Amino acid sequence: MALTSALGSSLVNALYVLDEPSIGLHPRDNHRLVRILKGLRDLANTVVVVEHDPEIIRESDFILDLGPQAGEDGGRLMYFGPTAGVNGCLTGQYLRGVRRIPVPERRRAPNGNWLTIRGAAENNLKNIDVSIPLGLLVCLTGVSGSGKSTLAEEILYKAATRVLGNPEGRPGQHRALEGLEHIDQVVLVDQRAVGRTPRANPLTYTKAFDPHPPAAGGHRGRPPAQLRPGPFFLQRRRRALRDLPRRGVREGGDAVSVGRLSPPARIATAGASGRRCWRWPTAARPSPGFSI
Repeated sequence: MALTSALGSSLVNALYVLDEPSIGLHPRDNHRLVRILKGLRDLANTVVVVEHDPEIIRESDFILDLGPQAGEDGGRLMYFGPTAGVNGCLTGQYLRGVRRIPVPERRRAPNGNWLTIRGAAENNLKNIDVSIPLGLLVCLTGVSGSGKSTLAEEILYKAATRVLGNPEGRPGQHRALEGLEHIDQVVLVDQRAVGRTPRANPLTYTKAFDPHPPAAGGHRGRPPAQLRPGPFFLQRRRRALRDLPRRGVREGGDAVSVGRLSPPARIATAGASGRRCWRWPTAARPSPGFSI
């Protein structure tokens, strides 16, 4: 809708920056998206698109390809120039057909167990029955707005969590959900961020840090620290370390304690270690209630 409005506004000499606009779109809708992008370009505008979809990349005029890999192995300019003359960079190899994603020669057979939704009628679903084979990779496809998310999230996920004892809201309209005796748990992975940061961490899903808070502090004769899970999430720990000069730090024992207090009165050298640390007047020292 925003792109369509921009196309109708007749702006010229504008710069449009789009971050993966094709996410969630059916191939049919990609054609419409390309027409809108080209319409904005034809109005004497500049359109910069971050994109993975090969169809949209092929329709571009210029390509700027970064790589060769991700993370520390990325950040280098692999190609910049006309799309028709793309070189042998990794993206170019896929665009030119040198590399392909192979289609599996063999498919896994169903194990005989099925998850069946009967009478799905939420939103635009027309009272349909759906059977999903268990133990397989199953794709729900269709054009945007055809009812895929309604079936998967509003009915299947919410109905399953309610039956398994961890309800996540009212399930969408349906008559029955059969076959849950073969399921131990259900996990929804969508495009929303995990916790407070968009830099999602797989450890949050696997719950790898869950056993740590009860055990923290229970060593060398000390009672358990009664910490909540928050301090053990990596992004919060990094943020706390970054904010130490602003929030204050006191070294002691086996942990660094953080207190939300006013700035320290002075800076002193900590004992024989020679390391610098922040110190408060005696009455203003923080309690070790939050450790990282």
